[in-house]
Amino acid sequence: MLRSLVGSEMCIRDSIKAQAGGRHDNDHADFRRIQVMPTIEELMSDEPPYLPDFSPNEGAVLDRQFRLLREDFIGPARAELKLLKENKVSRRTLFEDVEVTGIECEEATNKPSVIVRLSLPQGHRTHKMKTRKERKQYWETQGKNMLPHQALVCLVKDGSAMHFALVAKRDPDGLAGLSNDDRDPQIGLVIQGDSFTVLDMLFQIGRGAVWKILQLSTNYFSYEPVLKVLQGKDCLALAQEMLDADAPLVTPAYLLDVQVASSFPDNVNPSQRRALEQALSSRVALLQGPPGTGKTFIASTICEIIHSKSTETILVVAYTNHALDQLLENLLAKGITSMVRLGGRSKSKILEPVSYTHLRAHETPEHLVCRLLLEKKKKPKT
Repeated sequence: MLRSLVGSEMCIRDSIKAQAGGRHDNDHADFRRIQVMPTIEELMSDEPPYLPDFSPNEGAVLDRQFRLLREDFIGPARAELKLLKENKVSRRTLFEDVEVTGIECEEATNKPSVIVRLSLPQGHRTHKMKTRKERKQYWETQGKNMLPHQALVCLVKDGSAMHFALVAKRDPDGLAGLSNDDRDPQIGLVIQGDSFTVLDMLFQIGRGAVWKILQLSTNYFSYEPVLKVLQGKDCLALAQEMLDADAPLVTPAYLLDVQVASSFPDNVNPSQRRALEQALSSRVALLQGPPGTGKTFIASTICEIIHSKSTETILVVAYTNHALDQLLENLLAKGITSMVRLGGRSKSKILEPVSYTHLRAHETPEHLVCRLLLEKKKKPKT
């Protein structure tokens, strides 16, 4: 009888691992019900997360992409909490003597931000800095990855993880301490959970409970919007091409009646010509090649042809700022000036006139009115 019960329990556990749901309080079969912010029970669970295999189905692909991307974010946080449980956590990411100094309203979310003062780990570089000016400069430069804005942190009491919070206020003035002698930094935290959770924490600190802060992640802000968009999607863009390797090529609608071959440059080699033909005769194309084979040249030529043969708006995304600058410089050299270079890390002097910051600073009153109307239109109704 005992052997039968043990075998039955093992079968149940195996079935749980093979499908979503049942591991903890944030494990659901429907990925849209999963809370993007992890829970304490979830990250402390000994069960491995559900990460499905590939399935050529739109819903399954959205589910898989969501779970894989979310695991990319919370996996390191889970590992850090495991080290906390084993008392092996790095002292560089653990901040002690947490003391509440006030509460402010976080403007972006309208949530209460708890202002806390904390002690830096022993041996921290700022301990050797004698003035606030030195410490402020450190937090603005070398220390920008320590407790950055929107970093996920865990509030720890008696060696156990209690609450999650996001860094909502990170001012170099506050991080530099109150005076030359008072070195302890201050930050603002938005505690995740309901108002009871926040009040419970404040009550315990008021009664003398010793709290610590453990930094878990520096990039929650870059994952959350993408994950929420995936949860809101009902279908997958370009599903035919993305899910069926044998699907016939579909020419983009905006190039259906256009003879693009006549627009090819004369100096392309046979391989580059094939790349142009495929890119301009299908909705999805993957062009690969080692350095020096003309990938940037082909990409800028594709943009030039689409720009001249259609009324489409083109979005160019590159893995590095240098690659993006190079491609946009090629387009400018071809006489295409109706573009905006987004992002503030461009080192190209040539692109300065089309940079977003430059255009904002020099926009005409008419452009300002149009931009404000567009921004108002995009804002969700409350």
